[in-house]
Amino acid sequence: MKSKRLFYLTGLCSSLLTSALSAQTTGDSAEPTHRFSLWHGKAPMGEGKFEDCDLELEVFLPPADRANGAAIVLCPGGGYIRHVTDREGYPIAQWLNEHGIATIILEYRLPKLRHQRPLLDAQRAIRLTRSKAAEWKIDPQRIGILGFSAGGHVASSASTHFDAGKPDSADPIERLSCRPDFTWLVYPVVTMGRFTNPGSRDNLIGTDPRPELVRLYSNETQITADTPPAFLAHAVDDKPVPPENSRHYAAALKANGVPVEVLELPYGGHGLNGCRGPLWEQWKAAALKWTADRKIIPESARWLTYAGGEGPGQGRHIVLIAADQEYRSEQSMPMMAGILSKRHGFHCTVLFGVNEDGLVDPTMPVYPKKGKEDEFKSHNIPGLEHVEFADLVIFFPRLLTLPMEQQKRIVAYLDSGKPIIGLRTANHGFRRPLPYKIDGQQVRFGRLLGGTFRGHHGNWHRDSTRGDIVEAMKDHPILRGVKDIWGPSDVYRTYKEEEGFPKDNTALVFGQPLIGREYGGASNPKKIPLPVAWFKHWKTSTGKKARVFQSTMGSAKDLESADLRRLVINAAYWCLEMEHDIKADSSVEYVGEYKPLASGFNYPKLGVVPQKPSTYRSEP
Repeated sequence: MKSKRLFYLTGLCSSLLTSALSAQTTGDSAEPTHRFSLWHGKAPMGEGKFEDCDLELEVFLPPADRANGAAIVLCPGGGYIRHVTDREGYPIAQWLNEHGIATIILEYRLPKLRHQRPLLDAQRAIRLTRSKAAEWKIDPQRIGILGFSAGGHVASSASTHFDAGKPDSADPIERLSCRPDFTWLVYPVVTMGRFTNPGSRDNLIGTDPRPELVRLYSNETQITADTPPAFLAHAVDDKPVPPENSRHYAAALKANGVPVEVLELPYGGHGLNGCRGPLWEQWKAAALKWTADRKIIPESARWLTYAGGEGPGQGRHIVLIAADQEYRSEQSMPMMAGILSKRHGFHCTVLFGVNEDGLVDPTMPVYPKKGKEDEFKSHNIPGLEHVEFADLVIFFPRLLTLPMEQQKRIVAYLDSGKPIIGLRTANHGFRRPLPYKIDGQQVRFGRLLGGTFRGHHGNWHRDSTRGDIVEAMKDHPILRGVKDIWGPSDVYRTYKEEEGFPKDNTALVFGQPLIGREYGGASNPKKIPLPVAWFKHWKTSTGKKARVFQSTMGSAKDLESADLRRLVINAAYWCLEMEHDIKADSSVEYVGEYKPLASGFNYPKLGVVPQKPSTYRSEP
């Protein structure tokens, strides 16, 4: 059994948010693709009794170009007295669809002391989903079940009380297996014993239940070697549903040789801070990774996820945006994400600029051809919704033209007060100004970063750069352990010579242009050193102050310099106000192979072609 403890600083409201706040945070729900009657009129209640039932399944099928054949029956929570579909239903279905997973929302019958109702509905939903496999284009051997809170009890019940089908049934649906192929449980009620949620227990089996019912529905006691593998997520400070529910279920799976992973979150309470924020995003990313690792679903085809682990950065989420055309950010940002994740514990998401086919494509033009302006295709960065819950964003774009929706997501982050890192071409990352104004004045991204690209100070593709540490700043945390910086890219000028270096910037490293592109080259006597790394603070429209770091070095080849990698990683710690965790000897070694292509625009000669995002994963 794997157990991961993820540490977050959370200042969000409790999990018991009002319905109004839930509506504001989840957005409008999409219409289901299909609605199907679960029981066609008469539904069993147990003990041979039946009742009228008009319960419908709501089926959300992913777009055909994303569908991967997996399906999940989704059981929202609600204490067995209601269904929390506004947070644990429709938004989850939309998210799963984005990842190619068909989702069937089950608003199971509430027990009202008829304890078999929810379990019978879950079993039927799994059978019915299997019966529709061909029509819905899903794999009948990749149907899972997901449950939250009391819905987690429904899901764990279905995962421990199943059969291979009833071969003699007149109903062909009942002849199919109701065993889920995998299980996701998020802050689930599992037991009816000591660590149960009293309200859920009372609503399911009564206030004074018979011991045999307590055992029957204490699902940790019902596990066998045939129980489906499971992923569980639970906050250790969950009071209504103690984490022992997940721990004991996982321990029983492990004892029976069933694969299981537990994600333990030490903050968030029940509902993980109202079903939003970094904790919420963390369990989703971890669940997808676990499922992809088991080959049940493929990893997201549109971005890369590097799950956080042990280390100072545990519980913090860094988004890295790779979208330039010259300096191979599509190679360097996954490499840096691998180091930040595996060596330092940060959870990382790498987003890419892609073409119409969803391929990472540095060859896309940044300007329309004269006379063919109508044919110009804007750029696209799928997954920018991740920045809303990021703790830090590292930007590496160049002259992008993005859809307005994506621009607004970026602006919302820039004005949030959260920290920002810009690398190399980020200071001319967007072709036109973003829709960002403060007091009526246009905010330019380069200015926010502390300097806009004014030209190549070093000779472009001929000079290289030696980084010289500013003596007065040598003890700054960002420079801890940094000694020897060199890269084959040239020095940028980022300010008008007559105006001087912006006073709100603090330079850390000056770049001395060197003759030639080899380490140890002679200084170019005609070129003075200019700042190539600095920090500043950015004041948002609401007066918040964000920490900002910019390095105009940072090409994929530049980042072969261990100390340049250290500089950027140290800057990430500083930006997150974690300077006390910066160690001069912390590892900045690659995770896996790193052999970046050279910078430039001669794509055929350099071997630059559109590729799937997965091509760039930097892990062994």
